[in-house]
Amino acid sequence: MNKNQLLIVGSRNRNKISFVKDCFEFTQEQSDRIDEQVDSLTNLSGFIIDEAEITTKYYTAEVSIWVDEFCPDNDDAVGDDKITSETGQDSQLSEEAKLLKSWCDAFISDEYKEVRDALDALVFTFDLDSPLEYIELLVEKLSEITDKLDEDTYSTNDADNDEDDDENINTLNDFQWNGLKLVLGYHNKEISISEDKISQIEDLMFGSGFEFINLNSKATKNEFGEKSGKLRFRECIETHEWNSINTSKSKKSATSSATDTEKKISSSLIKPLLASDNTIGENEDEFKSVEEMEMLISKIKNAKLNASSMRNKEERENYANDLVSEIMKLI
Repeated sequence: MNKNQLLIVGSRNRNKISFVKDCFEFTQEQSDRIDEQVDSLTNLSGFIIDEAEITTKYYTAEVSIWVDEFCPDNDDAVGDDKITSETGQDSQLSEEAKLLKSWCDAFISDEYKEVRDALDALVFTFDLDSPLEYIELLVEKLSEITDKLDEDTYSTNDADNDEDDDENINTLNDFQWNGLKLVLGYHNKEISISEDKISQIEDLMFGSGFEFINLNSKATKNEFGEKSGKLRFRECIETHEWNSINTSKSKKSATSSATDTEKKISSSLIKPLLASDNTIGENEDEFKSVEEMEMLISKIKNAKLNASSMRNKEERENYANDLVSEIMKLI
């Protein structure tokens, strides 16, 4: 089974390793070995955790986790452009912001297309106590990365399609990168971040194309009954439609019936997105397999995130109609 690729990146600290160890399954021996390796490094850029595993009752998946940091003078990092003699707008940025900008600009360059093409998931981390100016820059760069990933996806699919083939029909996946995009906010100090600051961050992140998760959230669920904090991070990892999975060793047969809870989840997700009284798949017997159910849940969650970035009502309605067509093929 091929390994899936996840890249996690952020400022220089060990939080990224902690987040990974909280979310993925490691034996004590593996965990100790990771800590020992990390202790021997001056920074984590280029560090690889090659033994992460996801295990659910439906599937298992192996994930190779690439770790990178916003570092100056680092030849191994993705963003290895040196921070030298900035002029204009860049000269007004803080040193940390310059490092962020340098890394992101390098990541969306043609030089790193091969890296982008290899990824199944991209995770950014940042301190919730960062200045709003830094967070605004982060959101700007996340939006640019989203656009670039979508551009890569469209270009690849367009090149693969035979223009003379009348049977070729564009789907949502032809235009949008189907990898997992998350931005994790954390704060290690005892002083908590104000609710106003969190609200400001949530507003800023809206439309970035990345799902924002507040890892410091003390609540296990938000006001909509959805998981939050670290539980949400793990849920995103487990429900993502990874390119390479193994169903033969799952905790439960992949051909078993979906649970009532999962069916309720799918229904509750689709209704807010389409904002109508119509329901899809009210007859629970329509779902023929757990694989279909998992795919449906994943598509709906990704669609919710994509729809949240659309300001125009007509655009959202057209997107919802396309989504319905996609879903009808699965049920």
